[in-house]
Amino acid sequence: YLINADGSGAIQLTANESGADHSPKWSPGGEQIAFIRSESKTNRILSQIYTIRTDGTGLLNLSNPERDDAAFTWSADGAWITYFSSPNKCPFPGDCPASEIQSVRADGTERATLLVLPNSLTLDVARTDWSPDGMRVVMVSWDSPVGSAGNSYLSILSPFSNSDIVSRKIPGHIA
Repeated sequence: YLINADGSGAIQLTANESGADHSPKWSPGGEQIAFIRSESKTNRILSQIYTIRTDGTGLLNLSNPERDDAAFTWSADGAWITYFSSPNKCPFPGDCPASEIQSVRADGTERATLLVLPNSLTLDVARTDWSPDGMRVVMVSWDSPVGSAGNSYLSILSPFSNSDIVSRKIPGHIA
């Protein structure tokens, strides 16, 4: 729902009868809302990233239907969305660690994989963001389960250059 601050003018933007729409985020310009749609499929739940205009029109699935996607972030200019992606072989979202960071234009074009993590690393899906100039993405990954000994990695990626990756090993986990 979209609702005025005083509680008036409620507009239902989405209707998902086979699951839930959640985790909404305004686009920087305020003309769209991105959200995660989780739907029940055969013996599993599939999560995908969608956008919709604030008047309830223009519903668009930005995700690859063969993958589970989560934890998205808008670029500062609203042109791009980055998100974590994993194979859709898990019964519930979050059961499988995210294995890739992907980006897509807000209109659904130019989908690209920014980073594929080695099997030994797990993405921290709560910690990713775009730089203010929209040229880089920062993310955190780790090489062991949270709460155990291991290393965190702070990485800076550029969606516009595959060779522009900076990664620093940080002993322990970033909280």
